[in-house]
Amino acid sequence: MAFHFQSAWHPLIGRQVAIRRQGNVVRYGTVDAVTRDDEVLWLRPEGPDPRQLYEKSEGFEVWVDYKWERHDRADREPSGSTVSA
Repeated sequence: MAFHFQSAWHPLIGRQVAIRRQGNVVRYGTVDAVTRDDEVLWLRPEGPDPRQLYEKSEGFEVWVDYKWERHDRADREPSGSTVSA
């Protein structure tokens, strides 16, 4: 999966994303809510952890994989083959 930086957070509500800070993945989850000014995001993580708030001003970034890239790769790969990294 190739993740891509997203500067606009509001369109990501309901999407699976990766939260990064200083180049490191902090958490994966689903965007639950975003403030109107697009500066604060609530993430609903996988599993029993409570949702978490992330702010752009604190250096958090949102990265997402594009659905069409996943389907495109699957369409091009013969069945039984693997994609090398």
